[in-house]
Amino acid sequence: MVDVCTYQKTKFKGLDAVVLENERVRAVILPEYGGKMVSFFDKVVDYEWLSQTDQSILDIPPKEADFSDYDLSGFDEIFTSLDRSLSDRKDIPAHGEVWTLPWAYNATNDGVALQVHHPELPYTLKKRICLHSDGLKIKYEAVNQSEEPLPFLWTPHALLNAGDSAEIEVPDGMTHMIKVEKEQMGSPGSTHSNSVFTKHTGETNGVETKKRASIERFSFTQPLTEGWCSLVQPHINRKLTYHFSEAKVPYLGVSKIKGRKQKVALVPCTCDSQEVNGKGNTEAISSIPAQDSCTWTFSMNISKL
Repeated sequence: MVDVCTYQKTKFKGLDAVVLENERVRAVILPEYGGKMVSFFDKVVDYEWLSQTDQSILDIPPKEADFSDYDLSGFDEIFTSLDRSLSDRKDIPAHGEVWTLPWAYNATNDGVALQVHHPELPYTLKKRICLHSDGLKIKYEAVNQSEEPLPFLWTPHALLNAGDSAEIEVPDGMTHMIKVEKEQMGSPGSTHSNSVFTKHTGETNGVETKKRASIERFSFTQPLTEGWCSLVQPHINRKLTYHFSEAKVPYLGVSKIKGRKQKVALVPCTCDSQEVNGKGNTEAISSIPAQDSCTWTFSMNISKL
């Protein structure tokens, strides 16, 4: 089967957008809003995998913006330097700034290529998105233009729609998680079995449901044994699987958002954010050598149950 992908420009909630589409999937990207992907649509079952904003117009955040103060829908790139000494600024947000910056872009023979250069730190982040019959693949390259190693963290922050019967799947051996932030369930640092997520996300699991949206964030306590994780959706008979290299992206977190609609974020990461932020363990940090680059790939694949 030949994957024929079309490329077109359009508008999405007031912003310039790029649409990639083939017979089975469609993706919409906003280059000027941090290269954000705002739609990943399964045409076979007429289903939108990415959460959608209720806003009629999207405002681009300023580069010093707090991630949690702006639109959390869709798929944002979280890339940040962990070495504040490379900049005169010491207030670089924990989620980095590439999600707020405009990305240069151009069409390719199989999709779109985007890149962003940090205005104050010596790095460039590039990504090339291409569709295939069952999803998409993103090829990343982070370039360090400094004379010193560049420690960094990368994670794909994709907020997914989740039906009441949704479950997650993870590789064998991923059995325990640690609570990241205090919301409804447990306290920071408390441990849980992964059954808290393999149960139906629509269940309260013994926790009182509030009218306002609540967030539960967990991180697996051990590195990934294989480079994948999945969101299973029985109500549409479909599964979305992320694929990546466990050698380069060895850690996994999970977030559940309960509100008017259920949402889940599967959060593979290049380093253990709890070790970095909580314990200052520099051995847990990924790093790019001076005047060098680092590459990795990330795929989103749809399959039938």
